[in-house]
Amino acid sequence: MTPDHKPQILAAPAPELDEDDDLAGMTDQERYQLAADEELFAAYGHWYRTRSFFGPPPVNGSLLGKLTSKCRARRTGGPDAACNPAMSALHLAVIAQPVEALDRRVFTLHYVYSVSNVKAGAAALGISRQHWYRLLRAFGVRVRAAAGSIMSDNLAAASSLPSQGGAPAVVDDAD
Repeated sequence: MTPDHKPQILAAPAPELDEDDDLAGMTDQERYQLAADEELFAAYGHWYRTRSFFGPPPVNGSLLGKLTSKCRARRTGGPDAACNPAMSALHLAVIAQPVEALDRRVFTLHYVYSVSNVKAGAAALGISRQHWYRLLRAFGVRVRAAAGSIMSDNLAAASSLPSQGGAPAVVDDAD
């Protein structure tokens, strides 16, 4: 790498549009799907922020801390994180995307960190507000498709397990 060359962020320029509103050419079905995706991804953001409640409580890292009998008081009454396989599949689809990709960064800022000022967030990334929403929409379509594939693979694997095929076999030892 030469001194005057700096690495580029994976970003494509926004296509030029003649119209001000991206949603003008959408059908009712596409608008419905967009609203459903918005609801799903908002739920994912909440799930992502609360999933750490399933982990074990932190332990003292040092040997001395492990040998002491003192224990920190555990927080009680925290928010309940939903144990949802669809959210887990969506999370796997999201983290499978490149971390440095611009669309993943926009998705994370929008849904996980809930950026309140989209225009300022887009300006900080060097993109327009319209491009922000185009990236969100394209990333959402790709991630939703990947999550559906992950979910169907998981369900197929679960149905092939002996315990998922119905009631467990009962052995008759009456002889």
